[in-house]
Amino acid sequence: MGSPIRVLHVDDDPAFVDLVATFLERESDLTVVSETSAADGLETFERADVECVVSDYDMPRTDGLEFLQGVRERDPDVPFVLFTGKGSEEIASEAISAGVTDYMQKGGGTDQYTVLANRVRNAARQYRSQRQAEQMQQRLEEVAESTTDCIWMFTSDWDDLLFVSGYEDVWGRPSEAIRENPEDFLRGVHPDDREFVRGIMEDLSDGESIDAVYRITRGDDETGWVWVKGEPVLDDDGSVVRVVGFTRDVTERKRRERTLQEEREFIEQAINALDDVFYVVGTDGTLRRWNDSLEATTGYDGSEIAEMDVVEFFAEDHRARISDAVRESFDGGEVTVEAEFETARGRRIPHEFTGARLTDPEGELIGLVGVGRDISERKERERELKRQNERFDELAGVISHDLETPIQTVRGRLELAAETGDPAQIDEALDALQRVDELREDIVDMVRSREVVGETETVEVAETARSAWRAVTVRSDASLEVEDTVRLDADPDALRRLLQNLLSNSVEHASGAVSIRIGALDHGFYLADSGSGIPEEHREDVFTPGFTTKAGGSGMGMASVRQILDAHGWRIEVTDSEALGGVRFEVLAQDGNETN
Repeated sequence: MGSPIRVLHVDDDPAFVDLVATFLERESDLTVVSETSAADGLETFERADVECVVSDYDMPRTDGLEFLQGVRERDPDVPFVLFTGKGSEEIASEAISAGVTDYMQKGGGTDQYTVLANRVRNAARQYRSQRQAEQMQQRLEEVAESTTDCIWMFTSDWDDLLFVSGYEDVWGRPSEAIRENPEDFLRGVHPDDREFVRGIMEDLSDGESIDAVYRITRGDDETGWVWVKGEPVLDDDGSVVRVVGFTRDVTERKRRERTLQEEREFIEQAINALDDVFYVVGTDGTLRRWNDSLEATTGYDGSEIAEMDVVEFFAEDHRARISDAVRESFDGGEVTVEAEFETARGRRIPHEFTGARLTDPEGELIGLVGVGRDISERKERERELKRQNERFDELAGVISHDLETPIQTVRGRLELAAETGDPAQIDEALDALQRVDELREDIVDMVRSREVVGETETVEVAETARSAWRAVTVRSDASLEVEDTVRLDADPDALRRLLQNLLSNSVEHASGAVSIRIGALDHGFYLADSGSGIPEEHREDVFTPGFTTKAGGSGMGMASVRQILDAHGWRIEVTDSEALGGVRFEVLAQDGNETN
């Protein structure tokens, strides 16, 4: 309920004015000031904030209509009720013509005071509402002079436009259109947002404040955005009588927001695409920002991470180091530290963390930002690189060894030719040179393809062994016997090198005459010799690169054998030869890799 209505009652009968005041003030929303003359009434009207005047008609010196004239000169709109005991149609007509708000004749009962109170109340409320509207319109006009917003005021049902300014600037529509049709602005609302706008209009008419942003269309279907704030204007009984507010063009702001949002989404996507862990730590030690990799690595979900201190992600014996690194970063330095994440399941994962001081635009510290990398993966890459280097070193040694045997054969055959004059030795030397050239081609292919074994075919082991024997021996006290044969699916050149190295091993390690025998096995073949054999404790080491029991040996011949075996998927067993007394190598192909 609003403040009480202030009523001025003028009547020349003191007893009557007291009676009227008594009855009117029984109404809680009315307060009465009484005077017994028109002159005194005008003085009171000038100094008091009167919202309704009640006056008798027949008074000495100045009657009620003359008093009305004086009041109207001071305020042309204040309600004036003529309450008189002398009534006639003539007086009533004159009063109405003079501009009284209401005319009421005094009666004999007390009900008349209730009627009078109602008429005073209704007239005063309308007067208040009118004054409020005028004051509001004046304020709106003052605001409109200093703003580019569209300022507006409508009746509560939106049927009448009471005030508008800046309509053309914001909406891009002629102001005459909204003056003729108060709902013209709805035609400028984007079609997809019209139902929403009608909804907030209803909310405002129902007495709710509104604060909303929606789209509008201007000109050639140009889409813009406006921000609207509105307030309901209520009368004394709480009913909405008007709605007032402003509409502001926020198109540029929305475009900036959209651009910023797109940039944020891009950054978010880029951060989450990182395999490394990304993090922002606040000055209180909690994580303010992180990427998906942190959750994937640690096993904690986002809600858990938000409640954790940064040191809680690490094993107990690493936490002090992390705390020191955080403080160092806060003090202005860039830090790098190795520590182990301890996952939600207790697994420890080594990482390298980097962090740098993070500040706001004013230079105030707000935390640190950094990344964490799977040192274990880096170390695995380092180990793999080391293994590759070792394999290249081993390959270089194997190549050197495999070339050495036919070259020595060439040299030996040429020396024999020079000593004996036997042209057959020259032919053997030329054959050895041909094998060197073939081996060179094999090596080139192997290096380019990074494969020890090339395409396979069905190979006769006996024939390949005899070819390899010619490339190995120049000793007359060395003999080869091939008992039977077996066919295998193999790279013929690689198999020749394997046999060549086994045969060379037998010849080179024999202190005197040596006999070598090759025979078939159920799943492969064997090579046995009459030499001194291989001690059992060295049989696992014999295929290790660099291992040799021969003075000046390279230890690469048997390493080459291991490479070729592994590339074919074969295996080899080293035992004693019961028949010849030396060593026996059994080359065993896997099931299905043998051709009988």
